[in-house]
Amino acid sequence: MSAAPSSSTLRLVAVVVFLALPAAALATGLFQLVAWRETEDLIARQEALLRDLDARLARTGADGVVAVDTRTLYLAAGSRPLAGADLQTRIGKAIADVGGKLVEAQVIDDPDLPPDAIDLKVTFDATNGGLLRLLHGLETGLPLMTVGTAAVRELPSQDGAGAEDPVLRIDLTVRAWFKAEA
Repeated sequence: MSAAPSSSTLRLVAVVVFLALPAAALATGLFQLVAWRETEDLIARQEALLRDLDARLARTGADGVVAVDTRTLYLAAGSRPLAGADLQTRIGKAIADVGGKLVEAQVIDDPDLPPDAIDLKVTFDATNGGLLRLLHGLETGLPLMTVGTAAVRELPSQDGAGAEDPVLRIDLTVRAWFKAEA
């Protein structure tokens, strides 16, 4: 005959059965929920990639060459004055988007420029972080824009504010291209 378990052993078994097991089941359920959400995100990214690939395949011609739309590389303007206005608008918006303040924008009339290129000289105030975001956006976005020259100087701060991220006065020359109407 076996001896009856002691009351402390029964209490321990009761704690394990009624507290630890439900807590473990709840923790396992939460981990499964997190894994399920991550899997849903992965599925959504993969579906977006497949949609992009399907769109590229749909543009493929009979000879297997993908038809590339180069219109997005150029400013949406058919003449030099319209291209200058479009470039001024885009640069002004980009400066405002990074928290900068446009001081001056001027289209540069240079006879040595290619006929389908336009240069814009802009002066603006921004922080170092804003300047970095602006340069990244200009150099990596569409339409194609390149920075020709850049001059940066620190503005004196009022009351010593902004010592960690001072306001800068930036002069940039930005070049973009447009398709002239024939």
